[in-house]
Amino acid sequence: YVYRAVKAYRMLIDASESDFENVLKEAKAILQSDTAREKTACLFSGRDKDIFQPQKAQCLGNLIGTIEAITDTGITVKMLNAKDEILEGDRLRISNPAKDTTIAFKIREFSKEGSTFLIPFGKSEGFSCGNPVFKTVDKAFDQKNIEQDIDAIYENYSKNNRHGRKQELSVSQSYTALISNVWKEFKKTSASGDGGDTLWVKFDNIQWLDVLTQPSNGTRHIFSLKKDNLHQSEAIADKKYSSHMAVELPPFIGQRDTNLFKEYVDAMVSRGIRKWVLNNVSQFGFFKDLDCELSSGHFLYVWNAYAAAFLAGIGVKYYTTSWEDDFLNIRKMCGPGLGKFLVVYLYGFAPLVRSRIITKEMLSEEIIRDGSPDPEKREHIANVSFQPVFESELALLIPEKPVNIFTARRKFKECGISMFGIDLSFIKPEAKLWKTLLEGYTKQENIVNSVKFNFKRGVK
Repeated sequence: YVYRAVKAYRMLIDASESDFENVLKEAKAILQSDTAREKTACLFSGRDKDIFQPQKAQCLGNLIGTIEAITDTGITVKMLNAKDEILEGDRLRISNPAKDTTIAFKIREFSKEGSTFLIPFGKSEGFSCGNPVFKTVDKAFDQKNIEQDIDAIYENYSKNNRHGRKQELSVSQSYTALISNVWKEFKKTSASGDGGDTLWVKFDNIQWLDVLTQPSNGTRHIFSLKKDNLHQSEAIADKKYSSHMAVELPPFIGQRDTNLFKEYVDAMVSRGIRKWVLNNVSQFGFFKDLDCELSSGHFLYVWNAYAAAFLAGIGVKYYTTSWEDDFLNIRKMCGPGLGKFLVVYLYGFAPLVRSRIITKEMLSEEIIRDGSPDPEKREHIANVSFQPVFESELALLIPEKPVNIFTARRKFKECGISMFGIDLSFIKPEAKLWKTLLEGYTKQENIVNSVKFNFKRGVK
């Protein structure tokens, strides 16, 4: 499956403009003849109770027929399409979905009557009439020769590019040089010291504004906009300090809600909200021809300087690192001088799962815990408790304990990072808690009953 997919797309990448249409037809034929996987043409959106079918055989090959009869010496296969053929050397797989049993074998001989094939087979026990039959590999494809074909792909590439590519590429090959110079003037900039930091405070409940101190040049408030709190956006735009306020869009906006969100975006921009945090590449269209400062959020995070340079090219100024990132990778990413524009969140409940499939009826408890029956094994598993949250028809799983790495702030500052975040989403507004968080941030001390998540681990 992987071989055929790579071969097809490699052909398209290397094709000349004059020959592209012919190569496209050949590439499509390669993918259509692949027998390993059932093909999909779109991403799943919306609820579908049949999206997961554990009782149904998956990824077994191309369905070509069913077992019509079983004898002691063989099986009779009825083809779904009378024009399809079975040849000596083909590989088939028969499956019994009810027992989750499959057997694959190579065809060495057979006899044919109309659209049925009688195939010698001595392992038919456990299978029954009506069970599906799949073709996994056809005679023309010899897996033993795959290495030769791969060598031919490389040879063809080297031959066609020996004197450089003549066609214009969509992405310039000087991209690496570009990365080295985008933030060149900031390479040796260090934010060490107590001053110069900016604290980004994100919240999804407008009542937090009654608790938080008024934002200034050293703080920025970010309202996490969701379908459930759209009605609060008018009050956000009414605040006198809108110049220090930003609004973050959710990672997923359904097609039926796109126009609704666009109307709210336009209304808030017209009332002075000019700073926006995006979480999906489709959201750039909301701000076409609008004079707004754009940042990337946790779902449009940067994992390296290449990603940041791409986002910079389409108008992004500040870049949020992933909750899953670790210090070594972030430090490396700061090398080109990017640190001045990175935002690292030091506290928050990181959503680990977002799903339209999970419903409230599926969950019997408020806290989801590790299901291991052996209590001794639980001691070796960290952070196994999760809290379900439902918003805008989405089910989210967040850790029972928040992620907190205030103690790492000094290390980040030494890398040139001066923007840090505290995410108050999913938290009930409380002045005492905010005082504790602000004190921990200032003193660079983690609060009790929190976890460090992936910070000290390598990126896997």
